[in-house]
Parts: sequence; structure tokens; C-alpha cells
Amino acid sequence: MRLPETFTEWVLTGSLALLFLLFVKAYEILAVLRRSAAQARSASLDSDDRRDLTIAINQVEGAVNRLEHTIREIARADALDGPERGN
Repeated sequence: MRLPETFTEWVLTGSLALLFLLFVKAYEILAVLRRSAAQARSASLDSDDRRDLTIAINQVEGAVNRLEHTIREIARADALDGPERGN
């Protein structure tokens, strides 16, 4: 592992770090929503509220999956590009 050398490399590295932090936050939100859903099953929420909660969970799960995919793609591209930069 080496430090970025150019401005562009620093920007890309910082962007990847920010995406990762966003992924962590989104995953935390998903955990809260799942706990809320578990509580909603035991509480007396009406069907509309349960449906809205399920929709929110699905949307956040989709966002988390997209973020994870983006992070993996950037990391894969960086790994493929890394050895070429060293030569």
C-alpha cells in the first residue's frame, strides 16, 4: 500500500473514504429501521404504517446495496490500476 501521489489520486482516495462512511451510516439507518420493524410487529400498528415501514426498509436496503457495489467497483478499479502506476 502506498500513499496517493497526485491530486487526482488524493481526490479519488478521499471520495472512496467518504463513500465508505456513507455506507456505514446507511447500514446504521437500516439497522434502526429493522429494529423498528421488529417492534412494529409486536405493537399495534395499522397495516398502512407497517407497509410504510417495510417500504422504507426496502429503499434503504437498496441504497446500501448500491453503495456497497459502488465501493467494490472503485476498489477493484484501484486495485487493477495500482500495479500499473508502480511500474
